[in-house]
Amino acid sequence: MTAAADWFVGRLLESVQSANETLSTNSTEQNGSSSPLDMAGGAAGAAVGGALGSWGQVSNDLNDTLRIIGRICEFTLLAIIITLIWYFWPKIKVLLGPHLKVVTDACRCRRMRRCLPYLFGLIPGCSRWAKDLGLQKVAETQQVLVITLLGATEIRSQIDFFIEAWTEPKESMSKTSRTHHNAVGTRDLGCERLEVDWFADEEEVVLQAITVKSSGERNAVKGELRIPAAEIGKYAEEAGNEKDNFKVGSRIFEMGLPKKTKVGPDALTLMILQKVHKAAGSDMADESELHHLKHENEQLKSKLATQNGSAVEAEQGPKPAMQIALRFEIHEKVAPFSFDAAVIQPRSPRDSSAYHQLNTTDASQAHWFSQ
Repeated sequence: MTAAADWFVGRLLESVQSANETLSTNSTEQNGSSSPLDMAGGAAGAAVGGALGSWGQVSNDLNDTLRIIGRICEFTLLAIIITLIWYFWPKIKVLLGPHLKVVTDACRCRRMRRCLPYLFGLIPGCSRWAKDLGLQKVAETQQVLVITLLGATEIRSQIDFFIEAWTEPKESMSKTSRTHHNAVGTRDLGCERLEVDWFADEEEVVLQAITVKSSGERNAVKGELRIPAAEIGKYAEEAGNEKDNFKVGSRIFEMGLPKKTKVGPDALTLMILQKVHKAAGSDMADESELHHLKHENEQLKSKLATQNGSAVEAEQGPKPAMQIALRFEIHEKVAPFSFDAAVIQPRSPRDSSAYHQLNTTDASQAHWFSQ
């Protein structure tokens, strides 16, 4: 609206000025001198022009004032929105928890680094630059987390087990240790090292002790350990100061029972249960009733434990599956050998025959010495 008024005032000033110039030219051509009427018209035009110029100045000042008021209102509204989000953030986080986790995982540093080669590949002629600049190495992590398995203790029953380790969020296969047979009480794990990629944006490190069947297949999770990434950094810093001293940076952790994920009944099961309760003439128990029944069941178990003389165990809760001694180190990826397929000798059928001949010779010599 202010811009339209300015335009109108400007056009009106141009019209008045043009009219004054026309009147002055005509009067000069006719009489050669200015008449009183022309002088009066010129004075009137000057007055109108001055008034319109004052109005234009007022409109410009008004426009500046409105612009300042608009900026103040914008900043005030933005401050109100930020304050409301900060005040109600706990409730917003609960409502949008799963969606926020998806957004957080998508914006992790590792994913941003992996996008760089693809972005350069979309630009014509830049894919070669991406290769020359080594952006593929930027997309990959240059550090590894080394988990040293020192030993296990407080193994209450004889088991065959191995250790499985990974980081959360999980993006690759986990690392497994050797299988330890007939382990009970205390078992030396031989300082076996498990290496996993380390991006420095992990949430936690997970280790599980998994039992093994007699057929060699994995059986069940005996114990689980979850360590926050902040603690891992602290232990790795301690171990980095004295790399040869395994007492520094090592800790003994308790491996508790794994947390069971609560899986509710599916839609088909709920429909069948509703029909059964309806046919029996009873109402289906809701979630609050089930929680109350579960609480009563736990109280009954604690009373029975007290009567049997195990009140201390009931108060302390379930005992840990075992205790495990670990050491954490963060190393740079430095390969002792740069792979080149041209310098590797291919497999030959003579390799197996030579190995078989060597074993046969050793066996015959052993038989000759035994005689």
